[in-house]
Amino acid sequence: MACGSNGWHKLQPIKKNDEEWYILPKAAEGVRCVYRIEDCPEISANYYLSGRSRGSSLKLCGKVMIISCLVKRSEGEFDQRAVFQYFEELNRACEMLEREARRLDAELSFENRHFNIDLPPTVDPRKGFSLLKNFLTLKTTKQAKQYYGPRFDADETPFILVFDEWNRSFSWEQTKFNKRYVNEVSVIFRDQHAFSWRTIAHELLHQYGAVDFYFPDETQRCADACLGESIMGYHGECVDDLTAYLVGWTDTLSDGAYRFLKETMWMTYERNMQEMSRTWEVDIFQGAK
Repeated sequence: MACGSNGWHKLQPIKKNDEEWYILPKAAEGVRCVYRIEDCPEISANYYLSGRSRGSSLKLCGKVMIISCLVKRSEGEFDQRAVFQYFEELNRACEMLEREARRLDAELSFENRHFNIDLPPTVDPRKGFSLLKNFLTLKTTKQAKQYYGPRFDADETPFILVFDEWNRSFSWEQTKFNKRYVNEVSVIFRDQHAFSWRTIAHELLHQYGAVDFYFPDETQRCADACLGESIMGYHGECVDDLTAYLVGWTDTLSDGAYRFLKETMWMTYERNMQEMSRTWEVDIFQGAK
């Protein structure tokens, strides 16, 4: 027996990683709980939930074929060493995500393909969607995924534009969906002198609904306390419980994810955009080749 918000309830446990978890509308003293969004109206409107199942990328599950487009804008970019180092880090990112998915009993496997794209030096990486659209001669990334998915026998085909230069990586919001913009293209740069598997994993997760926890400071502090060292925050190397929910690995929220959402109801789409703009005014495209 466990006590829920409406009195005493006899609950059937569910198995998760060989442990017994109980689904309750609200937390009960001494019981490890998972939460269903439909049972928690007090958090259902939280901004950080808005990315789940949105856009052309729905769930990071099944067979995922990552299509990397290596963009060369000048001589000397993407020599053999740079290409090898990028794919070495991409494979590390994929291994981490596969490992984290298995931990939560989600099926996930990656394969990789790539194109080489030669573009003028004046091309703006922030127009990633237009670059990709023109190269693929398809109007939307949804059309591109529908075209390439069956040809690669893949459930998902995320696209990554890769630049062999030092700058701030991002996933660009391209398509308005249900009054929200969703991330459809990841743009990866070197972190100073080398590509980083953490950055690649972080930006890839954005395409499937994951959100940043490293800004503003209040969000980072709350994420550290409730979610641990997440790959979506500063310096984390694991997929936290909320991100796992957002990318489709789980259908319930852990107690930590619930507490994070309960404590961040103040965040709105508009404020998040303002905070991002402040961050990018300082950081975006201030690096050097």
